[in-house]
Amino acid sequence: MLFNRSVLSLIFFCAWTGLSLGAAPERSGQTETDTPKEYSSPFANPKDSPALPNVLLIGDSISIGYTVEVRRQLQGQADVFRIPSNGKNSAFGAKHLDQWIGERKWDVIHFNWGLWDLCYRNPKSKMQGNRDKVNGTLTATPERYRANLKTIVARLQETGATLIWCATTPVPEGEAGRKLGDDVKYNRIAEEIMEVNGVLINDLHTHALAKLPEIQIREGDVHYTTDGYKYLASKVGKKIAAQLQQHDAGTTALTVASPFTDHAVLQRDSEVPVWGTAAAGSTVTVNFAGQTKTSLAGPNGRWKVLLDPMPANADPQVLQVSGPHSQISFSDVVVGEVWICSGQSNMQFSARAVPEIKGLIERAKNIRSFEVKRTVAFTQQDRCEGEWVTTPPDSAVAFSFAYFLQASADVPVGILLTCWGSSSLEAWMPREMAESVPHFDVLMDEFDADIETRSRIAKILNGPKPWSNRDDIFLRRQSSILYNAMMHPLVPYACRGLVWYQGERNTQSMFGMLEEPWFARNSGMLKYGDTLKLWMQRYRQEWGRDDLHFLVVMLPGYGKVLPGGPKGEAETPAAHSWAWMRESQLKALELPHTSVANTIDLGDATNVHPKDKLPVGQRLALLAERDTLGREVQARGPEMKRVEVQGDKLVIEFDHADSLKTTNGQAPTGFWLADESKEWRKATAELDGQTVVLRSPKLAMPLYVRYAFTGKPNVNLVNAAGLPAVPFRTDQFEP
Repeated sequence: MLFNRSVLSLIFFCAWTGLSLGAAPERSGQTETDTPKEYSSPFANPKDSPALPNVLLIGDSISIGYTVEVRRQLQGQADVFRIPSNGKNSAFGAKHLDQWIGERKWDVIHFNWGLWDLCYRNPKSKMQGNRDKVNGTLTATPERYRANLKTIVARLQETGATLIWCATTPVPEGEAGRKLGDDVKYNRIAEEIMEVNGVLINDLHTHALAKLPEIQIREGDVHYTTDGYKYLASKVGKKIAAQLQQHDAGTTALTVASPFTDHAVLQRDSEVPVWGTAAAGSTVTVNFAGQTKTSLAGPNGRWKVLLDPMPANADPQVLQVSGPHSQISFSDVVVGEVWICSGQSNMQFSARAVPEIKGLIERAKNIRSFEVKRTVAFTQQDRCEGEWVTTPPDSAVAFSFAYFLQASADVPVGILLTCWGSSSLEAWMPREMAESVPHFDVLMDEFDADIETRSRIAKILNGPKPWSNRDDIFLRRQSSILYNAMMHPLVPYACRGLVWYQGERNTQSMFGMLEEPWFARNSGMLKYGDTLKLWMQRYRQEWGRDDLHFLVVMLPGYGKVLPGGPKGEAETPAAHSWAWMRESQLKALELPHTSVANTIDLGDATNVHPKDKLPVGQRLALLAERDTLGREVQARGPEMKRVEVQGDKLVIEFDHADSLKTTNGQAPTGFWLADESKEWRKATAELDGQTVVLRSPKLAMPLYVRYAFTGKPNVNLVNAAGLPAVPFRTDQFEP
């Protein structure tokens, strides 16, 4: 039944004033309206049918708009009530919550506050609701909003109902009292609180964004057309119906986190978290390898146990998880070395595309893999798609690493592969981390306020799959969007560490956000190192492991000149090149439990996706053996220890330089010298034990040296293990 004009006018008058069309229950000092009008008026609550579960809708005028249609959708499944007025802001809600909850037993409560909280109001404004984002006062600061929501959630949890937080719908351009991006900011605050408390989230914000131009009642208005409210109601009804089905089953389903499937590999010699969800207050028991651990599901339904450290074991065992009403068993579970492999296209590069690797796949043993399905999400997800299989990962680098590591350690090796080509470091950051990095906070605020971009993302996510290649690339470059969907569901799966092959995307600029065009607005080569360290530290916090090890792949040789860079890059270290990115990547070594695989002698001058992936994996495995397993192996190439100026020459001493030599028996190459003029001259070099002596006939007193400091340097200096010398520079010149 459609609303007539008088009913609509009355509803929206009440929506803005907070007055009620219906009455509250007698216990709140008012009289409830129990009439058949519940399908024409949102405030005419239904008669209580004892046989049906009770649903309570709490919210402002947006929820008023979709209430009647939600009732229609759930007719015969539930009695859908709503609060007797506009819910206004969170302070108003906290004040009246006890009255609204009353004594009725609620099965599901779907609630929201936000649009009123983030609204600026000015008593002198003539706009409806005194809205004025220029001269008005913010209704609730983010801090006040956070505190109010915490109070509200705590009270709602006392009801024992299933709680569903409804994300605040978008603030459109031209809204008189609300600023673009504040809806995203306040939603993040709410999501953090709901995450901690295990409250379900109905992302109505994203649903609305996907169709915003079609469903807005008018430009600059937060409200929707009749069809728009029907669309929102379909999303609300679907979310509530899913929870009602669990109520019909008589219990909350027992679940175990996504990384646990048949054929899983668990990390040896480490506590192993096993986690999931169950009915609040229920006991969950986990049995594995003679261990029995129990956990009580919290008010948010979440449970977690810690299995004691176990030695490696290639014999298949059963991991059994039991709740009060159900049991989940995973077969063929083994114990060994577990690593997460992540990054962009060179990590994604297929193992079967490299002939020498393809031949090794058939000989591989005791290597298992879990490939996370590539997708994106605005908010942090608890689950991902994927499963453990008894075959190696289809990643040339990940496979090569696992192959050599397994051969050395002689235990099962499990690889969790979560990567996506053309993705930036920012895409793999938790959102709150991005906000804490000075050169990202401005970008994040701009993104929040860019309703066109956010609408495009929402439309893609809600549209048909597979996405177009153009949409694919667009999505994977947005900050936090891959972490949310493809990394967060893995936290805190026990693993030895993370292999990171990424950086190409962030070489689009030197300084990142200080440059244009938009594709340069990332951390850039010079800021990448500091950002990478912060990223590593944050991941360690997420996993609760200070010793979570990171293996970083240095970008190999690539000779393409960057746009605007000086010509002759292949011949001079003064040009803009990937050398700056490699220097930034090496900053990872400033943190403990980190290693960098030097690939300066590998790569392709004309192809950003080189095929020489086998030695990359082999070097990563050597580093893992030495730095995580404590093996006495040579895993690092020669590294500059000190440089001494001796008149017309420089003498460089190296560490890790046993039997220092060149691969071709010729003089070392790739060295350049400069004096105070900052003009770089190619050096002549000669070996002298563990040192290299450099001269240039064009420099009477060289002061500075750069080694392998170009995009695709010609290098030949190695140690006895055949590992290449690490690029370096001794100057502090600006790019």
